[in-house]
This record gives sequence, C-alpha cells and structure tokens, in this order.
Amino acid sequence: MIPLSVIISGVFIIMEKTGAANENPFENQITDIPMSALCNTIERDLLEMLEEKKLPEKLVPKNGYLF
Repeated sequence: MIPLSVIISGVFIIMEKTGAANENPFENQITDIPMSALCNTIERDLLEMLEEKKLPEKLVPKNGYLF
C-alpha cells in the first residue's frame, strides 16, 4: 500500500509542477509560446505578399530558444 501511495502522490506532484511551469504561456520565458517570433513571421509573410522590398529582420534563436 505504501509504494502505491508514493507513486500516486509522485504523479500528482509532477502534474502540479508541469501545470505551474505552463500556467502563463505569454510571458516570454523559455517554456512559453514564442509570440514575438510568430508575429515577426506573419508580418514578413504579409509584407512579402504585398511585394514590399524592406522587410523586418527575421528573428533568430538565442541560445537555442526563440522569444
């Protein structure tokens, strides 16, 4: 009974930690949605469709992460 209780409580602790890490997905942290990069890509695509010559610079990852 004790090992089963430890396993179940461990699952709930991991679920709580995961939920806390993903609670605010728009705060520009490593685990968040890269909103700036998404907006930059959409802006570049729309300007390309309008055949604009001057496009904003494409955002590149910093240390492997887009913000």
